[in-house]
Amino acid sequence: MHFSRPEWALALIVFALLPLLARKTRSVGGAWSKICDPQLLKALLIESRGKSLFGQLLLLGVCWGLAVFALTGPAVEKLPQPTFSKGADVVYLLDVSPLMGARDLKPSRMERAVFKLYDLLQRNAGAQSALVLYASTPFTAVPLTPDLKMIENVLPTVQVGLMGGTVPNLAAALDEAEVLLRQAKAVGGRVAVLGAFADASAVKAAKRLKENGFTVSVLGIGTTEGAPVQLADGNFATVNGQAVLSSLPVKELKQTAAAGGGVYRTVSLDEADIDALSAVKAGRGSSAAADGKIKADAWKDLGAYFAALILPFMALGFRRGWLGVLLFSLFPAQAQASWTDFWQREDYKAAVRITQGQKPESADVFQDFDWKGAAQYKSEDYQAAADSFAKGDSAENLYNYGNALAHAGKIQDAIKAYAAALKQDPNHADAAFNKKYLEDRLKQNQSNQNQNQKQKQDKQRQGAQNQSQNAQNARNGQSGQNQKPQPQNQNEQRQN
Repeated sequence: MHFSRPEWALALIVFALLPLLARKTRSVGGAWSKICDPQLLKALLIESRGKSLFGQLLLLGVCWGLAVFALTGPAVEKLPQPTFSKGADVVYLLDVSPLMGARDLKPSRMERAVFKLYDLLQRNAGAQSALVLYASTPFTAVPLTPDLKMIENVLPTVQVGLMGGTVPNLAAALDEAEVLLRQAKAVGGRVAVLGAFADASAVKAAKRLKENGFTVSVLGIGTTEGAPVQLADGNFATVNGQAVLSSLPVKELKQTAAAGGGVYRTVSLDEADIDALSAVKAGRGSSAAADGKIKADAWKDLGAYFAALILPFMALGFRRGWLGVLLFSLFPAQAQASWTDFWQREDYKAAVRITQGQKPESADVFQDFDWKGAAQYKSEDYQAAADSFAKGDSAENLYNYGNALAHAGKIQDAIKAYAAALKQDPNHADAAFNKKYLEDRLKQNQSNQNQNQKQKQDKQRQGAQNQSQNAQNARNGQSGQNQKPQPQNQNEQRQN
């Protein structure tokens, strides 16, 4: 078996460090704990409960191993293919210095150069092309690419003076072109210059490219008569009060093309200049490649197939038990689960029922104590809900804990829970309202109890008084029976 990218096997070393990293990051919050408030962090994080670190590492190890194996480019078969299908790589150098603002060509040197560049691109369709803009310094606007649209989309934005500087540095632009061709590992390659200036340094740079297997051709943009240089702001360039006249240095441009093993043409109204530059072959050893005659053995990379094997194992990390459901679904007569049941976990479906105001079928499907407490609360199992909410210590947990205790009839404990929630979050309006409501209710109950107690005591006191009065009346009646009748008045006594 052949591996096209064996250096990727070094990634297996990284896996050995994962257990240490996992142990370090299993602390609550990890790196977030350094920048987040602890109470806020508890509300933001989703804690993993009941999951085995060994199982996670095993699953990650399988996925990691398959991924690394796929990246190494395993192959068992060679496929012959042509080195180039059509043409050779071309780097276009476009002068954007102020010299291109001269009006000796209509509508301008720059616009004429852009039109010619469009034509050159069409002649080189099917091969890779790049665009380098240059003035005093070069800039790679588009690297080598077979997509000509990328260069065509850039050309409308090209303007005179875009790169700054006055005198164009063609030598630096040629060096940049060589870098692009070498990075693309081009077999040969061509450089096409569309500019209005060249000097001795440009000739040396072109000669160096030819020695390295690349050709340099030049399309001179301008006329020998020349014209004043118009700047981007519309003014003309001046030196000592005199307008700068830019005439085309044909001699230096021809020397540059000759040193680079290419051709020179001055821009023309017809396509003769385009035909001449397009007919130039690439550097040594590349003409056969351009015709597709050179063949190279290429290995058939099987990495994509091994990468596809990762998907089932990745699915295990998102949907537990999905393999069993898949096997069960092979028997449609017995399968009762719907499409939604296949993708949704039981705790998710129960959570949806809670958010819709429905009672969940069971609170046991939840591992998270918040959702479990909410399910128990919806089922009116308030004491169990209180036990679940008691496992948290955030303001919201304490608030829910207080609600469950209040419904369970433990008013004093509920008030304490609300007070604890307000201690953590003084602005928790619901906790403050419920706490005051229960406190007022306790006061009212206490007042009612006191009033009832007083009424009971008054009733008992009244009953005691009544009993005492009855006893007194009874004693008075007994003593009246033992006394003799007394005369009613003196006259009655004298009559007797």
